[in-house]
Amino acid sequence: MSLPWWAWVAGLLFAVPCLIGLLLAPVLLLSDQAEAVNNDLYDQCESAIGPDPDATETRTPARESDVDDELDHSDVPTANPYASATAEPDDASVSSWMRRCLNGPMSSAAYQMPPLTQHNGGFESRCAAVLARNIHLAEVADPLSDMIRRIVYQASMAGLTDTCDPEVPARIPAPAADDCRLSAQVGPVPRSRPVVLPEALEQQAYCGQRVRLSALSAGDVVFWDYGPRGPQRAGIALGADGVLTVDAATGRLATLRISEVRYVQVKRVLRAAP
Repeated sequence: MSLPWWAWVAGLLFAVPCLIGLLLAPVLLLSDQAEAVNNDLYDQCESAIGPDPDATETRTPARESDVDDELDHSDVPTANPYASATAEPDDASVSSWMRRCLNGPMSSAAYQMPPLTQHNGGFESRCAAVLARNIHLAEVADPLSDMIRRIVYQASMAGLTDTCDPEVPARIPAPAADDCRLSAQVGPVPRSRPVVLPEALEQQAYCGQRVRLSALSAGDVVFWDYGPRGPQRAGIALGADGVLTVDAATGRLATLRISEVRYVQVKRVLRAAP
């Protein structure tokens, strides 16, 4: 029995879109995957060197706006998948901001998971608050970055020794190649050694795990006043709002409210262990 002509036409009208859909599905899937990688790389760079100055609008990272529940940060990759990525100088499709990120910070920056949403009430965090209240500035070239390094080192050492003593001076060793990524392991699993942050302030921003402002805790490192090289100002959080820093005009210790700063990033480098 032969089918009427209109049945053949109806069949073709149904089959052709299905065939086109089957052919386009892999292309669309690859396109979605490429977009996800680009968005992730953008977030990684913003976490390392601050916002893109050429961005035409304020952007909320997708990994921050879409995540409400705390993830298991014990699964933070020990290696940054973008560490070996580079941008050619003559590649016009890459912005100067992205090129600066790929050709420098990404080689040592800690890979960023979705921002932490819970407060850190662990021993290292509590120790950092004690150390910050008893800190004395050293006579060094950059007392601000030195202060942050000393507090973080001593607080993370306290997590290994179960002793928090602000009277014991910090003898900080030279940073190792993987120290910045070690600082991103902020879960309850013990570390094998204390955290040694880089000496340069802008490089300290490469370390740790990003934190939502609502989860700001003692010992978190706060960065702001971003320029071409990254943050120019930073401090140690004393709690939910107060930040200990060094006044740029007087060179003395000062406390400010994080709500007074226009754009900030918060990084957690201390473990959230009891």
